[in-house]
Amino acid sequence: MARTLGGDPLLVGTIAWREEALGWIGDWQLGYKGKDYRWQVRGVSFDDAFRNAVRGTAQILSGNGQPEAVVTTR
Repeated sequence: MARTLGGDPLLVGTIAWREEALGWIGDWQLGYKGKDYRWQVRGVSFDDAFRNAVRGTAQILSGNGQPEAVVTTR
């Protein structure tokens, strides 16, 4: 979608509350330089889920690899 609009990269995702995870779940996908990156964070605060999206995107764009999935238990 970003490429059709003349842009690159594109981050898409969801943040949803899940009782069984005891917190928020963030699912992220970033298309960058012809490669798709996917990662997830589970059982965190809403702010931490959002920070995970930004941190993961910065990690990819800086050339420091794939973000890891994060699972937190309270």
